[in-house]
Amino acid sequence: MDDGSIPTSSIIIGSHKHVNVYVLMF
Repeated sequence: MDDGSIPTSSIIIGSHKHVNVYVLMF
């Protein structure tokens, strides 16, 4: 997920603190 190849990953990395929440949403 931290590959940075996907633009969406950048958002996840920016909110790495809430990465767990994002995973739950997906």
